[in-house]
Amino acid sequence: MFVCRKRNASGTSSVQVVMKDRGRYVVVRSFGASADENKLGELERKAHDYIIRYGGQQVIDFSVQSRTSELRQLSGSIQSIVQNGPHLLLDRVYDNVGFNQFESDMLRNLVVSRICQPRSKLATVDYLRRA
Repeated sequence: MFVCRKRNASGTSSVQVVMKDRGRYVVVRSFGASADENKLGELERKAHDYIIRYGGQQVIDFSVQSRTSELRQLSGSIQSIVQNGPHLLLDRVYDNVGFNQFESDMLRNLVVSRICQPRSKLATVDYLRRA
């Protein structure tokens, strides 16, 4: 959704909230028309407020102060960082399929590594050595 200022044949401008649906622009709500620039600015502010309240778009606070305090709080609680999300997910899928019946983890490691890092056989061996 966005605010659109449309020029009318009478010389005034209309302020509307517009969204795109299936390739076509649809007027969600019209906020009025005026030839006065101050009045148009007020109508545009009302339209922006409507978008925020409507929930189609959310406002994210990107101010430096709010991020700095949140990062300080967060950094004090981090113990370690591990990037193994795909492995955790694929391990569950591997188990649900029933391949966990094999005693060796060789097949598990090969399957997961080939999905996460689809490379040559030699590169897969290097990847498994580093993992």
